[in-house]
Amino acid sequence: MKNFFTTNPIRAYAIMPLLMLLFSLIFSCNKLKDDFDFSKLAKPEWNPEFAFPLVNSTFGIGDIFGDSTLVFIKTNPDNSLSLVYSAKEIISEDAEKIMKIPDQGFDFNQEIPIEILPPPGSSVTQDFDFNFQLITDTSGQRLDEVHMKNGTFQLSGKTDLNRDQASLVMTFHQLVHITSHEPLTLNSSLNNPNQDPWVTFNHLVNLEEYLLDFSGDTTSNEITVGAEFTIYGDENPNLTPYAFDFSIEINDLEFSKLFGYLGNYKMHFKDSININFFEKTTFGGIEVGPGAVDIYITTKNSFGTPITIVADELYVTSGKNSQQVDIFLKGPGEPNIFDIDSPTIGQIGETVITNNDFSENNLGEAFNISPEMFYYDLGAITNYEGDSLDLNFVLDSSRMAVDVEIEFKLFTAIHQFVVEDTLKFDFNQNPDELDYVTFRINTYNGFPLEVDMQLIFTDADFNPLDSLITEGDHRILAAAPVSGPPEYKVTEPAHKLTDITVTSDRLGNIVDAKKMILRASLSTTNSDLVRIYKDYNMQIKIGTLAGVKINDN
Repeated sequence: MKNFFTTNPIRAYAIMPLLMLLFSLIFSCNKLKDDFDFSKLAKPEWNPEFAFPLVNSTFGIGDIFGDSTLVFIKTNPDNSLSLVYSAKEIISEDAEKIMKIPDQGFDFNQEIPIEILPPPGSSVTQDFDFNFQLITDTSGQRLDEVHMKNGTFQLSGKTDLNRDQASLVMTFHQLVHITSHEPLTLNSSLNNPNQDPWVTFNHLVNLEEYLLDFSGDTTSNEITVGAEFTIYGDENPNLTPYAFDFSIEINDLEFSKLFGYLGNYKMHFKDSININFFEKTTFGGIEVGPGAVDIYITTKNSFGTPITIVADELYVTSGKNSQQVDIFLKGPGEPNIFDIDSPTIGQIGETVITNNDFSENNLGEAFNISPEMFYYDLGAITNYEGDSLDLNFVLDSSRMAVDVEIEFKLFTAIHQFVVEDTLKFDFNQNPDELDYVTFRINTYNGFPLEVDMQLIFTDADFNPLDSLITEGDHRILAAAPVSGPPEYKVTEPAHKLTDITVTSDRLGNIVDAKKMILRASLSTTNSDLVRIYKDYNMQIKIGTLAGVKINDN
């Protein structure tokens, strides 16, 4: 069972804003004067000491990692933790927007010789056949059936036939009515009792009740037309051969279903993922353990066609050192090409999910550049292998979705991994009221991570004025000892006691500070591989001893 809770990466360095809080509390102690009757104190300056317990708390994973929409913390079956980064699911357009049958027209001109006309009172019939090919929007497409929900079919024409009574019947064999299963048949009167130069005809058919059935044609998408002239005898002269001109237009065709071999179409799924683990990094190295970084690509597909994913772009970048590393899903140098599952003919209208786990990727090695962004452009190509004998199908609503995740199992070795942040700083107090301030930081650290910390106070132009720790040990958290493989688990908490004293002369430097740079160097225990587990915690006790100058004027 996988449990998820969210995290805010900035609070991963919770000790730094915590120390900033200390300054805020101490330097806002003007109310001390309100707590005493200063008129009872002797006039000479003296330095009473006041102790303030500021923090006495235990911090677990849920406290250190707060809320974020950018990353999840996943608890694995062995209780170890992973960071999971993901982008929003990308959904393709519906198939009816991708696969289209374009508007098209066909013109035919034919001469029909009638050598012997029937005598009055009788008739003669003459047949001729022709065909035309339905144009599609991609090459090599073989349509077996096109179920239409919209579109028009228009037949118009003219002839110079000079008979009092004549007719034309045209049958379009592949245009079949969905209910009667009969082909579209159009009857035109060619009567010309006034001996006009031309007789015209016109038909407009709504195709929403028809389908195109090419199941008997394996290659050409041809519509065959059977035409039958019937001419009745009269006294008019024979002006053979007679011209017969007509045109066919198919417009606004929309399908509800397509069957056949649908050829190649390409859908793009392009996005990026912010790997904010490295956002504050300025220096240092990180080595991930074997199999610690996974890339998961999940697809949801209702196209009934073979689909192959070809990565047009797949790389990470680091803005700090202007580096880029290409990512290979299946190992260095291997093409980023893979197939996904599609519904079968028995699953029309259903969505098939494919979970691809690319554990052989080289993203872990790319972590050496501290990448902040992961970019991808995945092209989903139908019928990539080009087997025209395949039977494909789509509905007008068929679509595809892609979801990309990066899982970073917290199985890593870190050596002097430096993170840095800059905050506005406003002392806004009178330093003459304080003689000194001593911070005592008492920690019991259950994490296999040591932290060296420094706060640098600067002016508005980032020129350093002073720092919090000027001598001694900068380490405020000692790393807990760790067992060997395969658990790499903390065996007991590590204790560290740190005193930091800021004297009045240094407080004067801090008065002018406008910025505060928080800098921390993180290393795992002995810079070796460790795992992070859900039950890790640290206890932090922070107190101050303040010498307050009191002078009753």
